[in-house]
Amino acid sequence: GNVQELHRLLTAASVPVATVFCQDRFEKIAASAGYTVGTNRDFSSGIGEFCGGTLGLDAVRSAFGRLGNLFGDADISPVLAEADTQEARIIRVCDKYLQRYDPPSVVIAAGYAYALFAARTLEQYLDAEICGICSRNPPEDECQYPTEYVTDMSSVGKFIASRDPDLVIGSSFERA
Repeated sequence: GNVQELHRLLTAASVPVATVFCQDRFEKIAASAGYTVGTNRDFSSGIGEFCGGTLGLDAVRSAFGRLGNLFGDADISPVLAEADTQEARIIRVCDKYLQRYDPPSVVIAAGYAYALFAARTLEQYLDAEICGICSRNPPEDECQYPTEYVTDMSSVGKFIASRDPDLVIGSSFERA
């Protein structure tokens, strides 16, 4: 879904798509463009100049702003307008939630980049208390949230139990 959404946004901004690393054949990958936009920096290709990612509305705005500067024929205004519309919807829904409920305390278990995106989003729009991040890959930088690189179920369970959150965000792996 993330790849299709990025392709849709690039098309809306009239930015050409040269190569899709997770689906194209080797011949096309070998002749990739000089610029890259990613859906998740944990899986970056390392090919070309990285222009940004799409984890979060601020990241989308930043990446497409950069693409607008690089590609003279690009029209990023539809993407920026859509980001503004979606952010207004998010704010409205989260405000309704906060009228009825207290902000949640949360532990997030995911790849580092995705978990960091989720933590920042929950904190920004729901005033969530981020109790910690269980990262499935080694964190690539210092994190403002308590973060632990976890490699097995018992580590995840201990981390969650030590924080006693209202909400655990993860996959079926954490549900177990």
